[in-house]
Amino acid sequence: MATALDRVTDEYGTYAPKGSTCLVCKREITGSERVRRGYLRPEGGGSGDMTAVYHHSPKCPA
Repeated sequence: MATALDRVTDEYGTYAPKGSTCLVCKREITGSERVRRGYLRPEGGGSGDMTAVYHHSPKCPA
C-alpha cells in the first residue's frame, strides 16, 4: 500500500489521464485542468513499486 508522496519525484506540469482524482482534494480532474504528477512509494519499497498520482497545480479549485 502506498503511503507517502515522494516530493523528490514531483514532476513538471501536465494533464492527468481521464478518470484521475486529485490526491489533495479528492475531486475528479477534468481533461483541461493542469496538474502536477508525483509518485507514491510504499514504506520500504523500491522505485519499481511506485504509483503515479496527480494533484491540481498551482492549487486545488475552490
